[in-house]
Amino acid sequence: MQKYDTVIFDLDGTLLDTLEDLCDSTNFALAEFGYPKRSLQEVRSFVGNGIGVLIEKALPQGKADPLYGQVLETFKAHYTLNCNNKTHAYEGINELLERLNEAGYKIAVVSNKVDSAVKELCEQYFKDTIKIAIGETEKIKRKPGPDEVYAAIIKVLSPGPKDQKEMDRLFSLIRKTPPPDVCHIINETEGMNEAIRIIDGVPLNNEQLEKIKVLFMSFKEDNKGVMKNG
Repeated sequence: MQKYDTVIFDLDGTLLDTLEDLCDSTNFALAEFGYPKRSLQEVRSFVGNGIGVLIEKALPQGKADPLYGQVLETFKAHYTLNCNNKTHAYEGINELLERLNEAGYKIAVVSNKVDSAVKELCEQYFKDTIKIAIGETEKIKRKPGPDEVYAAIIKVLSPGPKDQKEMDRLFSLIRKTPPPDVCHIINETEGMNEAIRIIDGVPLNNEQLEKIKVLFMSFKEDNKGVMKNG
C-alpha cells in the first residue's frame, strides 16, 4: 500500500453527528417567521451543501422567499450558540483519530459548515488529534469547489500564521495549475480529486508530491454508522 502522510476528513456526518442541532436551529429560524417546522429526516436530506442551501430547501419558496436572508441570519445566530447541544462524535471515531495521530499522520477537517463552528467543534471534540480545521468563509468557498482543501494543504505544508494577503497569494499560485488526480477527501461521496503541483512558485518533485497526497480511507466496515447524515 502506498504511504501517505495526511488525512482530510469532512465533519458533519463523517466525524460528528450534528444533525439534531442543525434541525433544531433550522426549526427555530423557521418558527421565528411563522413557517412550518421540518422533520429530522427532511433536514437530513437538506444538509451537505452549506447552511445557505439548508435554509433554501427548508423554506417553502426556497431562495425566492423574500425572508430568506433574515431566516438564514436567524439560523446562524441560533446555531452559533447551540451547535453543541446534541452533537456527538460517532462511535469509534476518536479511536480512529488517535491511531492515525500515533502513526504520524497529519489530520485536517474541511467542512461546508461556517468556519467558526468548524473550529469550535473540532476544538471541543478533537483537540488532541486535529490541528487544522477549515470551514466556509467569504474568502474560502465551500465544497465541491477546491478552496477548502487548498487551504488545508497550505496549512499542512506551511503551518505558521498567515495574513489574508499571503493566503490570497498562495491560492493564486495553486489555481494557476490544473490539479491532477492526487488528493482525496473523505466524505460520503468520496469527494474531490484536487492537489497542488506548485507551492510558492516552485515546482514539486515526485517525492514532495507524495507528502501532500491525502489518504482516502474506507472505514465503512469498522465504523458502519459513520457516513449517514451527509
